[in-house]
Amino acid sequence: MQKLHFPKTLLLLLLASSSLIAQKLPLSNRVANYTIEVTLDTSSKSLIGKEKIIWTNTSSDVINELQLHLYLNAFRDKNSTFMKEKNGYKVSANKDSLDYGNIYITSFNSNRGENLFGKLNYIQPDDGNKDDRTVISVALQKPLLPNQQIELTLSFKAKLPKIIARTGYSRDFYLVGQWFPKMGVYEAAGVRNSKKGRWNCHQFHANTEFYADFGTYDVTMNVPKSFVVGATGNFVSETVLKKDRKLVRYTAEDVHDFAWTASP
Repeated sequence: MQKLHFPKTLLLLLLASSSLIAQKLPLSNRVANYTIEVTLDTSSKSLIGKEKIIWTNTSSDVINELQLHLYLNAFRDKNSTFMKEKNGYKVSANKDSLDYGNIYITSFNSNRGENLFGKLNYIQPDDGNKDDRTVISVALQKPLLPNQQIELTLSFKAKLPKIIARTGYSRDFYLVGQWFPKMGVYEAAGVRNSKKGRWNCHQFHANTEFYADFGTYDVTMNVPKSFVVGATGNFVSETVLKKDRKLVRYTAEDVHDFAWTASP
């Protein structure tokens, strides 16, 4: 009977893999981690949310500003970069204001005692379109050093558009994608041939995909009691509240986004 011989490198890889599985180590470096509580208002097709972000500066740079995406503002009017590139797309918002969508941050603080709400600034890094509000810059009062973490707590309000570009509502069905304030990606010098570290946080364009760091998500959705919810990750719990509402909680590990649907 012939013996089987495994190359030493293959054997080491197999042993390492089994060790990782046994330890249940993270599959990513978890740069951006989110805890979100959101309420769906079906009468106004809107969201009210509270969000905590734990973000790590994984570069060797000292960072003095953060950049975040506000994707739903791509649908706030016909003057956003997305709508101009799509030439109005399929939104008939000039006839019905409910067709449009938007997102607004209403409070913004850090665990370092910073009130960052007054430091928010809409920027247009790609095309200079002052009517585009899909990216914000947040000036830090204190620099974030290499390998340091910052914990951000913020509140936001959002209006869902009629379904467009994989998000929105149709009658009593809700497809909630790209719906929360989301960290951009900070890339160190050398990435994409850059000479120095920089934020990769582009406006919402008609023909580009989404780019984000991997992390963990813990999201609790407050929806009508009769609704069925599906979401990214794993179902954790469902708690019935008064006034025909319920809380549905999902968690996900090592993903770079979180989306959900709700419908009776």
